[in-house]
Amino acid sequence: SGLLTPGKVNMVGPECVMDPVSFMKREIRQLIDTNIEYMDRLFIGNVHLVCPHHKLLDLIGSWAAPNLSTLQGMGPVHASKAMRRGLRLDHLFNGRDGP
Repeated sequence: SGLLTPGKVNMVGPECVMDPVSFMKREIRQLIDTNIEYMDRLFIGNVHLVCPHHKLLDLIGSWAAPNLSTLQGMGPVHASKAMRRGLRLDHLFNGRDGP
């Protein structure tokens, strides 16, 4: 909602998790479709990324406990984050060891 206010800067911090595919399809697509300028006002930190295997693990786990998950990989990505085994945005651009 902050991007709807002209001149406001929005940040997604490094402790957040993000599904880059749904973020582009849903969030960014809405901004583009409504002609909201976001390029100089949206900054994404070194977030933990939801990967396809997180969604698969979520699906497999849902068989044991049906109706307790959205199947978006949130539980598994947070587990990866807690174990310090998750893929972060910086890894895509600078490799596993950083810049």
